[in-house]
Amino acid sequence: MPCHVHIGWDIDVEHLNRLIHLLGKCVVITTGDTAPSATRILIKGRPTADELDSLKSLEAFIIPFAGLPAETRLLLRDRKHLSVYNTHHNASSTAEMAIALTYMGRPEQAISQLKKAMRMNPRHPSWYWQVLGFAYYEVGQYKEALSILKQDNKPWFKTHRTLAAVYVRLGLLEEARAEVSKLFEKNSHYTLKSENYQPYKDETRRQRLINDLLKAGVPK
Repeated sequence: MPCHVHIGWDIDVEHLNRLIHLLGKCVVITTGDTAPSATRILIKGRPTADELDSLKSLEAFIIPFAGLPAETRLLLRDRKHLSVYNTHHNASSTAEMAIALTYMGRPEQAISQLKKAMRMNPRHPSWYWQVLGFAYYEVGQYKEALSILKQDNKPWFKTHRTLAAVYVRLGLLEEARAEVSKLFEKNSHYTLKSENYQPYKDETRRQRLINDLLKAGVPK
């Protein structure tokens, strides 16, 4: 009988089909918020008590990030028949490495790293979009950067900062100034001096960003 594995979120169809192809007929995979009763392995970071108790065939679950959440640890205390495993990769750490790669002057690698993090955690925090958009800005792919940054549904001040610089590069100064206004709404203390504290390896990259922000209307 095939082993039934349930992934507790919806994933990209292409990636799901590839996984099914690699595993073959010995494993049945389902996805989504509700796990079928036949589930033997549950992949989910924070299952509820009702969820665990309703899955009578459940033998193990995999936490798709590093560490064991406190609430999950408490659930396991009374369910010692379940085996628990972690994945070896942490999406947030992978995404944070992309920030370092960008400042080191390796934005192409940062883009690859961010996309990997997004695959690892399809429900990733919104700040991933800002980091990815900034990497595309550093590469010089401004239209792609704009498209990426617009997907940030919880933009913070750095999202607006990067958008302002991107709009300048695209010759859209009115839109750039609008982003500067939003930047100061999110962080009224922001100044261009803030960029001097960013760990750029290449000073010309820092100066390019500062010059773009000056054109967008950020005061000296």
